[in-house]
Amino acid sequence: AVYFLGDYQDDFGDTPDDAEATAKWMRVQIEAGHNLLWGNHDLPYAFLPDRHPCPGYSAEKAAAVARILTPDHWRRLRLWHIIPASPRPWVLSHAGLDRAWFPAEVTDPVAYLTALEQEALDNLYKRGRSHPLLYFCSASRGGRDPFPGVVWMEWGDFRPVAGINQIV
Repeated sequence: AVYFLGDYQDDFGDTPDDAEATAKWMRVQIEAGHNLLWGNHDLPYAFLPDRHPCPGYSAEKAAAVARILTPDHWRRLRLWHIIPASPRPWVLSHAGLDRAWFPAEVTDPVAYLTALEQEALDNLYKRGRSHPLLYFCSASRGGRDPFPGVVWMEWGDFRPVAGINQIV
């Protein structure tokens, strides 16, 4: 299996032509069944650009991307991928999961993460609303939230989560 961990768009000096070429590459990967995860630089091109602002985003690049990637393509991206393993599963994500997302009563991190991701993606894909996982950004990244979301974690904010291994 092939996994890509996000931030496909926004090379800061890129053009709409560059964004379109990247979108074509993404489409090939998505249609080949590879596993693409959301990154903070991808969200505004797909859903709610006002709610998911990111440096490097432009309406011109978004229009170029929209000519290639449909909402159905974007809906195949995930927040994380879980690889079962003993004694702890591996969780792949763009920027990592902060332990603040795990209530103390969680005893099965895989079941909890599966339900949490479904809630966040249902909000985005079915209801057209965002979820704090997608936009929480702590002060170390210029945000005002108490802890980071899965696409906005700074390395200095990373705190391991008991019961899972992470690759970010």
